[in-house]
Amino acid sequence: MWIIVLVAFFILSFVLSGIVSFALDPVGSTLNFLRVASFMLAGLTGGVMFLFGAPFDLVGWTFVVSATVWVLLLFIPNPRLRY
Repeated sequence: MWIIVLVAFFILSFVLSGIVSFALDPVGSTLNFLRVASFMLAGLTGGVMFLFGAPFDLVGWTFVVSATVWVLLLFIPNPRLRY
C-alpha cells in the first residue's frame, strides 16, 4: 500500500513543481523544474508520509534521496542566468 502512496506523491510533486516553476519563470527551464520537483518531493514524502505512519525506512530513504538530488541540482549552473 505504501508503494501506491509513494507513487501518488511522486506524481503530485511533479504536477505541483510544474505549476510552481511555470509561475516563477514562464519561459521555464528543465533545471528549475527538477530543483522544485526534488524539493517538493522531499517535503511531501518526508512530512506527510511520516504523519500518516509510513514505515520509517521508506520515509527516510525517500527523503534522503530526494533531498540529495535537490542539493546536487543546486550546484548545476543555470545556463539562462548571466553573471
